Amino acid sequence: MRGLRSPTRDGGAEERPPASADRLLNRVRALRLAAELTQASLAERAGVTRQTIIAIERGGYVPSVALALVLARELSTPVEQVFWLGRTEEENA
Repeated sequence: MRGLRSPTRDGGAEERPPASADRLLNRVRALRLAAELTQASLAERAGVTRQTIIAIERGGYVPSVALALVLARELSTPVEQVFWLGRTEEENA
């Protein structure tokens, strides 16, 4: 993950490290299966492609806030129970 840029006194920008090493984790797959939805049906309801749902479920794509809210709505679950910041088990080891 690349660091954020912040302005310097001389008007340039310097790179600073990310605030944390946390990643956006999710329960989309588990919630989708519990709701008896296919990837394709959830994608259609959310207005995205099936490939987007696959990428989100695998953690390879971070959805926009708007998409996260739509997915939470379609899964009938509060967004903070679908997505959260954390570390994977491999990162904790």
